[in-house]
Amino acid sequence: MNLTKIGLNFAQKTATWLKVAGKTSILQTKTIKPSELSQVLHSSPNLACDTIQLSKTSYLSDSFVKSLTQIKGKDSSDTAKQIINTVLKKMGYKNPENLNVGVDSLEFKLSKRLGCSAGFNPEQGSLYLSQEFINLPIERQISMFYHELDHMDKFVKLYKSVGEKRFQKFLIESSEHSPLYDTLVQKGLYVKPTINNDFYKKMSNEIDIKDFDINTWSKAVREYSGMTPRYCDQYKYFNNPLEISAYNPESKINRILELPIETVRDEFPKNYKSMIYLLKRQGITDELKQEKIIQDTINTCQLKFMDKRLIEVYRKKINGQEITSDDLKIVEQICSQLEQEMKSDIKKQINLVQEASSEAEKYINKGLLTQMDIINSL
Repeated sequence: MNLTKIGLNFAQKTATWLKVAGKTSILQTKTIKPSELSQVLHSSPNLACDTIQLSKTSYLSDSFVKSLTQIKGKDSSDTAKQIINTVLKKMGYKNPENLNVGVDSLEFKLSKRLGCSAGFNPEQGSLYLSQEFINLPIERQISMFYHELDHMDKFVKLYKSVGEKRFQKFLIESSEHSPLYDTLVQKGLYVKPTINNDFYKKMSNEIDIKDFDINTWSKAVREYSGMTPRYCDQYKYFNNPLEISAYNPESKINRILELPIETVRDEFPKNYKSMIYLLKRQGITDELKQEKIIQDTINTCQLKFMDKRLIEVYRKKINGQEITSDDLKIVEQICSQLEQEMKSDIKKQINLVQEASSEAEKYINKGLLTQMDIINSL
């Protein structure tokens, strides 16, 4: 589970009412400038985050996973690298040191603005970690290491199965599925991915690919799009086999380490397709219009499950009434409290989103599609 992504997800969904206080979000990362986008895409067109795979191998056994918490390096960065190498050896990799593990590298400082605190770069064959991430409790780190190393495992086995040229072609197709692709092309900033062939040759040496499903994973990589605040992009992201194969076993790792078994995937509105269906039935087929209606409706409905004072402040804003300094203080106070609660309790965050999504579907079904309609009905 990526804690940074959770924060970004929550902030995105509550952005509407936070603007009352002059914010765009509670935990929102900074906007990436066009000049930085080209660096991100060139160095890491699609950081592969949040993936683990459940298998019968012993590297997922309770005893082995728990033993990883006892590894101690000379510092937090060294501890992380030792744990990663230990897991890789158990996974069957003979020379795990070939995986470059970078902490707060320049590349990752740019890439983590996309909402990742850790990520595998399939182009360079590198694992990047933020300094904030390796300062987290070791149990949380281990859970994330399993995610990223399984991503690495998928890409290495695909490389060995199809060869360098086809593998690079798949990564190019993946970059073209990125939500940033059209913008980068228009600005002349798009650069086709090139792979670290040396890394893949060394890591794929002696690795077993007997049961590797080439068709499934080549299609998954080609269609793998990045995470953005848009629900339509998140839906594609969470339903890609790379992610589907990840979140169920993530709960297993979290259970072993006595962490919450829920994952950020559980936060995505379960009734998203139902809301899309209702909008299409009302003649709204444009994806951008659907996106705006669903986001605005869910954001507004969240107020019902947060604090009634927020409803009153936002109603004033929607109806063009003056927002007083006392109103702003109330919003700031609630924002601060919610920030802490959501960071420490993923269940509360999941319940909030799912309740608001269920409520939003009721309004959409009634044809109440504007924020003014909804806020005046709350």
